[in-house]
Amino acid sequence: GIPSDATMLQNCEKIVCPIKGVDFAITVYGDSMAPEYQSGSKVLIKKIDPSIFIEWGKMYVLDTSNGVVIKEVRACEKAGYITCHSLNEDPKYADFDVPMSEIYGMYKVLMCISSK
Repeated sequence: GIPSDATMLQNCEKIVCPIKGVDFAITVYGDSMAPEYQSGSKVLIKKIDPSIFIEWGKMYVLDTSNGVVIKEVRACEKAGYITCHSLNEDPKYADFDVPMSEIYGMYKVLMCISSK
């Protein structure tokens, strides 16, 4: 039942995790979430069931039909949608809405690891 364009386990890098309860670690690319989440950082994530509860205003990784994004998730006025917010205040990273029907997986960000 997994869509062919979803992120698969065999495409993931394995790392030693410093905390419990983590499902995956992914690498952040781009600067839409700078300065808190720098490009090249790794985020440790835990899959959630968004139909039960979404903690608004928190960071999530969304596996969508258009690819994987890390964003602050906010409630949306449109039914069946969520609003994705970037931390970088550059206007090119404006908020956008995503239909819940296009989200294959939703993962809460538990920790960010960055190298200096």
